Amino acid sequence: QTTDSAGRAAFTTIYPGWYQGRATHIHVDVSVNGRSVKVTQIAFPEEVTAAVYRTGVYAGRGQNTTSNA
Repeated sequence: QTTDSAGRAAFTTIYPGWYQGRATHIHVDVSVNGRSVKVTQIAFPEEVTAAVYRTGVYAGRGQNTTSNA
């Protein structure tokens, strides 16, 4: 997502699913002028993740057993 003149970016996404052995997260790649300057992950508060995974299509998969810790 490209930033505005103040350096802010906004985007809409779905809440991520999960896979065995990893806490729920999304990957972020920050680029400046087409060059990657930071690759990281963002985790979510566990109480939020648990609430999401109890609803809708997420409920069938169950809860992630790997915590942020």
